[in-house]
Amino acid sequence: IEDVKFSKMLSRIVTDADIDIDPEGWAKREMAREELKEVLEGLEFGSIINELGLGGGAQPGTSSAYQKISSADIFFGGGFGYVLSDVNPMNAALSELSVASAGTVANIAEKWRNDILRTEGELNACDAKALSVYARREGLDCKPGDDPLLMAYVLDPNVTEPETVARRYGAGEWGADSTSRATVTAELLNLLPEKLTGKLRDLYERIERPLADVLAEMEYTGVRLDVPFLEAQSAAMNETLERLEGQVREVAQNPELNLNSRDQLAELLYERLELQPGKKTSTGKRSTAVSALEPLRDAHPVVNLILEYRELSKLKSTYLDPLPRLVNEKTGRIHTTFNQTVTATGRLSSANPNLQNIPVRTEIGRQIRRGFIAAEGSKLLVADYSQIELRILAHITGEEALIETFRQGEDIHRRTAAQIHEVALEEVQPDMRRVAKIINFGVLYGMSAHRLTNELGISYKEADAFITTYFERYPKVQKYIDDTLAFARKEGYVETLLGRRRMIPDINTKNRNLREYAERTAYNMPIQGTQADIVKLAMLELAPKLREQGAKLLLQVHDELVIEAPEDKVREVSQEVQRTMEGAYEMRVPLVAEVGVGENWLEAK
Repeated sequence: IEDVKFSKMLSRIVTDADIDIDPEGWAKREMAREELKEVLEGLEFGSIINELGLGGGAQPGTSSAYQKISSADIFFGGGFGYVLSDVNPMNAALSELSVASAGTVANIAEKWRNDILRTEGELNACDAKALSVYARREGLDCKPGDDPLLMAYVLDPNVTEPETVARRYGAGEWGADSTSRATVTAELLNLLPEKLTGKLRDLYERIERPLADVLAEMEYTGVRLDVPFLEAQSAAMNETLERLEGQVREVAQNPELNLNSRDQLAELLYERLELQPGKKTSTGKRSTAVSALEPLRDAHPVVNLILEYRELSKLKSTYLDPLPRLVNEKTGRIHTTFNQTVTATGRLSSANPNLQNIPVRTEIGRQIRRGFIAAEGSKLLVADYSQIELRILAHITGEEALIETFRQGEDIHRRTAAQIHEVALEEVQPDMRRVAKIINFGVLYGMSAHRLTNELGISYKEADAFITTYFERYPKVQKYIDDTLAFARKEGYVETLLGRRRMIPDINTKNRNLREYAERTAYNMPIQGTQADIVKLAMLELAPKLREQGAKLLLQVHDELVIEAPEDKVREVSQEVQRTMEGAYEMRVPLVAEVGVGENWLEAK
């Protein structure tokens, strides 16, 4: 009865509260302008400040705030806005070009565009790298200058698209025309530099800004392809795909079976062969995705045939068929674009085409790499860091056992195996080392005992014991994880050794899955991000040294660099590359770089 009375009291609408009723006053809804503006500026809600008219007068970055003048009265040192006709600047025409500064904007007539770029020399623009690549193609010596998108990337790697950056910092509206892009660029160049302070300023000035010039030269240079070889590989793969397709159709007793049809495959696997579906799609249908078929490999031989068909078909359509068509007619080389502002860790990515995801663990993936070749009279050098992330882990954590292992040049996986199995180094068996290797790298990415169970095919209890023993033997690794998570929960971000930040917004969420993912991201990012920073430092130091030897940086893939060098300079270039990479950043443990040489990417690797 008391509970009922209490519930009624809670649910009763109070109609006799002692409050002042002033509907006319409420209807006015006047803003406390200065107080509201201060709050919104603190939250960096620039677009809302503009929308509410709290900036006073014409807002910076809008077309009404910039006086349009003719090309004849053009000035220099401003922000460029441009429109290219193609996503790849090596194929594009410069459709529009404008420049803005100090409240003035000019649209450059076509006949003056190259002259303006040549005279300016250093180009301040959003994605200045792409404009620089176009200029180099036109024979102009133009380097990327200040780039607001790079500044924004350093401030917050989650906000890098020009439209988003313009809104966030109240710089006006990024449009499809060069005039609006120039005015936004000019405003951002006024707004963002003062926000880059301390380590973030150093990161921009020391790494990201100068790296844009190195990447522009790499994009302009491109890499040579052995087109006949790739075309022959594609033809051979066609035969393999037809053979696999015939084998699956024979099992299905259906000569018309389409292996690309989800419904037909589901009928074959789950109705005709009566296999148990591992998962369903979001619509409730039985999934035929790779992740759903992998657990069924041992259930029937046809599953392996289907998975092999899928893998080869994807490689053919992603690489073998498109790559020859992407060779530039004028240069005879393929020119990828290196994205500098895409990944949250600081790593570079590659697009148009993506050359960073060519698989190296499969035979066909390796054959695709064989199609990337050196120019006549040159060799390819492939240089990469040995176990760089584990070395960074040793440095950051200060774990003496890891540090000493690297200093002595010992096998880190063998050492870890000896630790977790409690045996002498000479008693470590290959299977023990394999387990240790999986754990060593798994720790970097938050591998759970459940996942280790699946990876190794062992019991959960045994997997959990391995991980527990690992942290007992390397207690400072556990301390690093705990300290990093505590910092992220308090500050909302983590950072690399060079000060690159990544926001971790879900670190304190109540959603368990999101929180655990955020935690894994938090303690992985300082390691993976530092690795990216070190590779960039090495590229910056290498580029001018290679130029002196007539060599060129061609590609960057995670911790690997691909270089083209004259045949008679291979030895000197190899030594310089190794020396420079190993000295790129000083740590408690040595950095080790390995350099291979060959006629093609695979052979050099």
